[in-house]
Amino acid sequence: MRTFQALLVALLLATPLARGDEGSGQAPPTTVPPSAPAPTTPQQITEVKGSVPPGLVGRWLVVGWVGLPESRTQTTTAVWEIAGSGDTLTLTERWVELPEAQQKAMTSAIQATQPWRPTPEDVAAVQAAWDTLPARDPRLATVKNELVGRGSFKAAGLGDDERSQTLWVVQQTQAFLPSAQPTIKQANVFSADKAVDGGWAGAYQTTILAVAPFPIPINLKGTFQAYRLGDEAAAPGFWDRVFGMFSGCGRR
Repeated sequence: MRTFQALLVALLLATPLARGDEGSGQAPPTTVPPSAPAPTTPQQITEVKGSVPPGLVGRWLVVGWVGLPESRTQTTTAVWEIAGSGDTLTLTERWVELPEAQQKAMTSAIQATQPWRPTPEDVAAVQAAWDTLPARDPRLATVKNELVGRGSFKAAGLGDDERSQTLWVVQQTQAFLPSAQPTIKQANVFSADKAVDGGWAGAYQTTILAVAPFPIPINLKGTFQAYRLGDEAAAPGFWDRVFGMFSGCGRR
């Protein structure tokens, strides 16, 4: 996910929340002009655990919302591509800016600490611009993506499979380059429990580890929605019904 650089610095310095990336006191992930060399791409690996719904394959705009004090909300976005099948699935995150209109709308929402929720037109615009989305430098060294399905939640430390309503989980562990300090690592957990509009929705949690001057973990919780970019909109709904048949098993 797009890192919470401004929020992180604000929390570390105990000052009011910075408005967007500008003026945060730290260099945010850098947008790369079209004429500039491509940024260094972090090494990404994917591990698959358990039975993951085939409906995850495809391209996704993932939007997360975390609650802040005083009824404020911080929005964060990610662009994923999931390919393969079974235990050979690969999740690749792309570090890009959204199309100009959508980027502007999201920035305005962030500055107002209000949620940005993309419309179908916004999703279509991201899909249409997939091959030309401006790159940005995430300042990451490595990314580990774990796709966890039913049957492996307990083993992955995600709760009891028999009691869980969760359909699948994506866990991300991101290690930053020294230039991204004070951020050292970030862990994201997306727990999908229902199908929505051809995509998925559920709980979102992120933990940011920073140095100031010693390591400080910052935990934030909220929700997320994954919007499908493509023509397979019916797939998640079908698999949600299939896996949903078993989601209540063992619950009391």
